[in-house]
Amino acid sequence: MPFNGWSNNYLGDVAITDVGDIYLCPPSPDYAVWKIDSLGNILTKWQSYDGEKDEMFSNPIAMTMDEKGNIYVLDEKFFYCRIQKFDEKGHYLQTFQFAKNDVHGFAVSGHPIGFYLVTLSGVEYFGAGGESLHKNEDFNDFLFTKGITSDSSGNIYITGFNKERTDPIFAIKLDSSLNVIQKFDKQGIDFEASDIKIDREGNIYAGSQWEECLYKFDSEDDTKNYLLNYPNPFNSMTKIQYALPNDCHVSLKIYDVLGREVVELVKGENKAGVYEVELNSGFLTSGIYFYRIKAGEFHQTNKMIVVKQDQITTERYN
Repeated sequence: MPFNGWSNNYLGDVAITDVGDIYLCPPSPDYAVWKIDSLGNILTKWQSYDGEKDEMFSNPIAMTMDEKGNIYVLDEKFFYCRIQKFDEKGHYLQTFQFAKNDVHGFAVSGHPIGFYLVTLSGVEYFGAGGESLHKNEDFNDFLFTKGITSDSSGNIYITGFNKERTDPIFAIKLDSSLNVIQKFDKQGIDFEASDIKIDREGNIYAGSQWEECLYKFDSEDDTKNYLLNYPNPFNSMTKIQYALPNDCHVSLKIYDVLGREVVELVKGENKAGVYEVELNSGFLTSGIYFYRIKAGEFHQTNKMIVVKQDQITTERYN
């Protein structure tokens, strides 16, 4: 649908309310948000305000809305990004600034207010004052992370470009501390996801800029098997996380580089779900280790590195 009164073919982002109001953040130096009707007619334009004319929005990237109807718009300025907040009537409320660039999207947390910023390398959570509080860049399913959204429970969903187009995972669900909760399968559909949204019923919408398509998935799809640890390499402690789609017997063991068993962390029956085991390295020397899971028909071995010196290597096992 063409938008009346606007010929530019680039759109920063879209937000839609429960009553059907549509908000856009177009590439305009004078206005942060445009409100349009269902026919594409521009109803109102909200002016950005940050004190000076040359500080108006220059590169709107993304927009989202909180449960109270407040609108947040993200743009970048040189080596930092900022998020401006407006109420539902278009009144400017506040600016939040972060020492971060190359940001592709964001999600808002409510209590206390904070922001999850997604870059090509992962997700980082910032407080309202711009301080970094959590970070997770350990997403082996994606070559680049691109899209982000959140649900009403405060969980975060990210998507991105896979290392190989045939890779099965298109989205990952995280808790508020950026720990992996669930992964979502493409269900045999051949596409690369570049953005993600979730509705109030829990349906996930994955947009693909290459195929120019929108795919809809149920967020309650079965959890898929996976095994990972974070951080890796690590010094004193790492967390090993695994997911089970079904109840089964689980064995999780650590081996040294010679294949000798070091310790068995898990042994017994587990219900379906996501589990996390904390491994302290006090009894380990620096070096390479392997952790292996056997969970029903699912067997997987990953590599981890213990580094007790100041220098941290970046080698990773896939």
